[in-house]
Amino acid sequence: MNLPRDLAGLHPLAGAIRELLPRQRWFAGERSPQRAEPVACVWVRRASPAVALTVWEVGDAQGAIDRYHLPLGFRSPEQPLPPGVEALRPDEGAGPEGGAWVAYEGLTDPELSAHLLTWMDQPGAERCLGGRVIRRRAAGSLPLEPNLGPRPLEGDHSNSGVVFGDRVMLKVFRRLWPGINPEAELTTCLLAAGFDRVPRPLLALEMEAAGGPFSLAAAQLYLPHGTDGFQLALTSLRDLFGDIHFEADGAVPMPEACVQAVSSQGGSFETDSARLGLLTGRMHRALAQATGPEMEAEPIRDVDLARWADEIEGALERLLALGDDRLEALRPQAAGVHAAAARLRQLSPGGRRIRLHGDFHLGQLLRVDDGWVVLDFEGQPAQSIAERRQKRSPLQDVAGMLRSFDYAAAVAVRQQASPDEPRWSSLTPYGRTWAERNGERFLAGYLAEVAGTGLLPAVPGSVDTLLTAFQLGKALYEVGYELAHRPEWSEIPLAEIARLRAWGDG
Repeated sequence: MNLPRDLAGLHPLAGAIRELLPRQRWFAGERSPQRAEPVACVWVRRASPAVALTVWEVGDAQGAIDRYHLPLGFRSPEQPLPPGVEALRPDEGAGPEGGAWVAYEGLTDPELSAHLLTWMDQPGAERCLGGRVIRRRAAGSLPLEPNLGPRPLEGDHSNSGVVFGDRVMLKVFRRLWPGINPEAELTTCLLAAGFDRVPRPLLALEMEAAGGPFSLAAAQLYLPHGTDGFQLALTSLRDLFGDIHFEADGAVPMPEACVQAVSSQGGSFETDSARLGLLTGRMHRALAQATGPEMEAEPIRDVDLARWADEIEGALERLLALGDDRLEALRPQAAGVHAAAARLRQLSPGGRRIRLHGDFHLGQLLRVDDGWVVLDFEGQPAQSIAERRQKRSPLQDVAGMLRSFDYAAAVAVRQQASPDEPRWSSLTPYGRTWAERNGERFLAGYLAEVAGTGLLPAVPGSVDTLLTAFQLGKALYEVGYELAHRPEWSEIPLAEIARLRAWGDG
C-alpha cells in the first residue's frame, strides 16, 4: 500500500475533510468551510490498516483560520472498512497515488485506537511531516497493559474520547490552540498539593509545529461505574416533580409550597450540593498553593476587575451584533448587564487570582463509589489556551456551578412540559426553588471551606457583586453556545439573564 509520502499526498482529501468537519460536534467554524489544507502529519502505523495523526488548517469565508486534529485510517482497497465506517472520498480527478488506499476517520476504528494508545505509551520524540512529536509518560505511571479493548466514549463532547477496558481513557483534542492543554498540568498540580479527587494522568502527546506547540492527545485513568452530576441532578428533579400533585389548570404554586416540597423530597440533592461546595473549596485551596510563575496565586487588581467587566460587555455586544431574531429578548436586558459590569469595575480590589478549572459545572463532576471526582480541566473549548491559563477569581468557577443548578432545573422542566402547556406554569417555580436551595447549600459549603484563606474579598457585598457579574458572563456564553449547537435551548440562558439583570438595576 503506497501511503502518502508528504503533505501534498494528503491534498486529495481536502474536499472530504471540508464535508466531514461540519458534521462533528467539536467543529467550531462555519457550516461550510472554504478550504482545508494539511500542515502536519505523523505516522503511527504504516502497515494496513495504517493510522496517521494529521493537522489541518481550515479557513472560512472571512479569512479566519483554525487548526483541527484528525486521526486518519488508511486501508488497501481490497481490505473492507469496519462496520458503519464511511470512506473519505478523494477529490474528483485527484485520486490518492493511483487509488492505492482508502482513507477514513481513524477513531471510528477500534483497532486503530488501540495502535494509537500503544504508540503513545512509548516515551520519546521524533520528527514528522511539518514538525516534531513528543510522547510523554506521567511521573510515576507504569507502562500500560496490552490488549485493552477500546470503545468510543459516549455522550456529547468537545473533543473525542476512547475508553480502553474500563482502565484508561484517551482524550484526542480536536480544535488545536497554540500552547499546552492545561488538563495534565492542573491535575498534576492538584495531586502534588494533596487533592486526589481527579483522574490520574498517564500519557501526553504534543506536537511542535508552525504556530505551536499543540497538545494532540492525553490519556488518564478511567473511572468506571460513575454517574455525572448533571444526570444525578435531573434524577432529583424528576423525583421532585413525581411527588407533587399539580392542578390541571396550571395554577402557580405559592413559594412556601415550593420550599416545603423541595425540603421534604425523598430524592434530595442538597446533601450532595453541600459536599460539592466543600470539594470545590478544597480544589481552589490546592490550586492556590501551587508554585511557579504560571501557577502562584496573586492579588486581584483594579485592572483585573476592569478586564472581567470588559469581557462581560464584549460578550453582550458580540451577541447583539449577530442580528439574530432569537436574540431580540436580550436587548431589553442590556442595561442591566452594563450596570452589573459597572459595579464590577467599581469594586475595591480584594481576594486572589488563581488558576481555575475554567468550565466548572455539574457535568464535570462524577460520583463514584467513594465520593465525587472533578473531571476535564481543559477550560472552555472556545477559548485559546492562553485565555484558559489566565489566573482569575475562584468565584468564576463558583458562578459556573450556580448556573449549572439553574440549567438542570430548566432542562428538567422542559423534559416534563412545553411552555404552551398549563403544567409549565406549575413546574417552573418548583424547579426554580430546587435550583436556589441547592445553590445555597453549595455556596455555604464553599464559603466555609475557603474562610480565612484570603481567596475571596473581605469587603461586605463584594462576593455577591462578583458572583452576579460572573453568572451573567456565563449566561451570555451559554446563549452563544446554544445558538450554535442547540438553538431551541437558547431560551434557558436568556431567561436567566433577565432574572440576574434585575440585580444590576438595583
